[in-house]
Amino acid sequence: MNCVSDFFTYETTKSVVVKSWTIGVINRAVQLLIISYFVGWVFLHEKAYQVRDTAIESSVVTKVKGFGRYANRVMDVSDYVTPPQGTSVFVIITKMIVTENQMQGFCPESEEKYRCVSDGQCGPERFPSGGILTGRCVNYSSVLRTCEIQGWCPTEVDTVEMPVMMEAENFTIFIKNSIRFPLFNFEKFAKYYKLENGSEYRTLLKAFGIRFDVLVYGNAGKFNIIPTIISSVAAFTSVGVGTVLCDIILLNFLKGADQYKAKKFEEVDETTLKVTASANTVYPSDQTTEEKRSTDSGAYSIGH
Repeated sequence: MNCVSDFFTYETTKSVVVKSWTIGVINRAVQLLIISYFVGWVFLHEKAYQVRDTAIESSVVTKVKGFGRYANRVMDVSDYVTPPQGTSVFVIITKMIVTENQMQGFCPESEEKYRCVSDGQCGPERFPSGGILTGRCVNYSSVLRTCEIQGWCPTEVDTVEMPVMMEAENFTIFIKNSIRFPLFNFEKFAKYYKLENGSEYRTLLKAFGIRFDVLVYGNAGKFNIIPTIISSVAAFTSVGVGTVLCDIILLNFLKGADQYKAKKFEEVDETTLKVTASANTVYPSDQTTEEKRSTDSGAYSIGH
């Protein structure tokens, strides 16, 4: 029965005015911090009174200007920019390893890891190469033998040290949007040609460069009453956090906490109400001054 009785109870707010400098300063300080946060950060910085639109449509046009000297050659934009200009992603080539006049055929591998002495060392279990291993060990030079491949010959030699085109730092990029430099990498591409007899040959270029990604982003905001109301209600509600904090300090840490609890929490049942009502009817002049003050406004004033 006690559980049922406790369930069907009603709690109402009882105001207790505490005249304490300590608790008063804490209360106002917390309220000031909360209000400053909502005014300074939420409303002014984050503009919580606006409705936002982050979808953006844009087109990017890029253009690079400048000349560079590389391997005794003067290079212009068409030589060192790939893919062709005008897109939002492009690469400025700063270093190239060129293998000219490659044709389909048989030739020795150029890499050191394909060094061999006999044909038995050039089986299919070797590392993947620039072509298909034929299983033969042939002369690469007068002092070196390597495994033979079938593919584009001669094979690429990428172990040589090639200088970087330093003029790249002075190139001019015409662009009106934000730019970042996410990746230093390289790519390979080739230019294909044909001889008069129909044989195909190519020039292989291994290019190292700086990749540019042009990112366009943004958002727009416009005043709207709905987010303004929501943010304002959240601000006023959060001010009540100061009351909760002050109650915790008041009822647990300050001197006279038991007295505060007795004034703040009061249990009234129906029997007490009936007895009090009967007593007030028979002896209306016996009410104390404190009872009259409390029944008038529901607030107690406690000095400290």
